[in-house]
Amino acid sequence: MPYELKGKQQGENRLTPSCMVLITSNEPLRLKEYTSGLVRRRITMRFENKPNVSRNLIDKVQNGWRGELVKELPQVLNWVLSMPDEQVVKLIKYTDQNVISLVQTQRDTLTDTSPLADWADYNVVYVVNAKAYCGNKALDVNKYLYPNYCNYCENSGFNAVSINKFSSLLVDLFQSQLKIPTVLKKRDNTGNFFTNIRIRTGKDDNIPTLVKGMSLIEDTDITREKQSFSLIDNESSIFDS
Repeated sequence: MPYELKGKQQGENRLTPSCMVLITSNEPLRLKEYTSGLVRRRITMRFENKPNVSRNLIDKVQNGWRGELVKELPQVLNWVLSMPDEQVVKLIKYTDQNVISLVQTQRDTLTDTSPLADWADYNVVYVVNAKAYCGNKALDVNKYLYPNYCNYCENSGFNAVSINKFSSLLVDLFQSQLKIPTVLKKRDNTGNFFTNIRIRTGKDDNIPTLVKGMSLIEDTDITREKQSFSLIDNESSIFDS
């Protein structure tokens, strides 16, 4: 991220710092980037403690710093500098594996910022041996993924992505972001379909939601299989057609 002074002519020697960027906001930042490119670089923390009385924790003044936390800064700095490099990499690069308390926050942020993930969370379920075809916008919303997604976008005020982009984004969501390797994109003479998922029905109340619900379960194929429901015979003919 190049550093530049707004409103001034930039010189040839522009500074490009090698650092992380801290963004604060009152609500989730919605972007049109739905791939894992942003997700794997973003660490989200919620600050939900709202004291009744405002406190001056830390403030920059002309001759230094003031506030309640100023006396803590030396200890915090020593703690950070004494941390082994390997531990820093684990915490920053592999946060979802090493900071369990942030896993649910990451999933919540994903559904808050990605309409595709939010749709999948509520409208799709993981079911062992299920098969869901992508279809096109004109097909039954209760059987096919893409028309169901378009219906969600229309009712929620979002712009749906194209059918060509939909399947590739869905692969990225399951494989790179949710890390569910058993949900695969395949193709037969009927068209593109995904394995081990299907559209949620009124009988699926006991199946965890695909994004936020699954994050509360041990992330293994065995556990996921126990938490899902196998298709009964008369359903198989419906969702395979």
